[in-house]
Amino acid sequence: MWAAYVEGTMVAEAAYPFDRRTDHPYRRFAEANGFRVAIDEIRRILPLPVDPTLLQTLAAEVRNLQQLAAAGSGRVRVLTCNAETNHHMVDINVRLGFEAVEVAPMLELRIDSSVGPRAEQRDQVSASTT
Repeated sequence: MWAAYVEGTMVAEAAYPFDRRTDHPYRRFAEANGFRVAIDEIRRILPLPVDPTLLQTLAAEVRNLQQLAAAGSGRVRVLTCNAETNHHMVDINVRLGFEAVEVAPMLELRIDSSVGPRAEQRDQVSASTT
């Protein structure tokens, strides 16, 4: 997990299993401390080797996956990440057989700028999340 403060907003990122996207303790903790999900990025995997018929559906993806398979690198899967709202890429990944396995949401917390200097704001957020 990482966090950053930019212009009155604390931004944090976490990752947890796809099937726990609504009730995972990381998400519940963040929401209990005032964070909201800003972007839900879905991480998908595709087991290798890939069925040759499936590869023929999308030429650009075919070249990349064939190069990975031919390299004999010992890799056992391909990981891809797309925002859930990027329907074009989500559709491509689903057609290729990528399985949703993890959610990596970006969480944000608006911080009242009238509280004081940034250091004081960070201390308040830090104290509220411990």
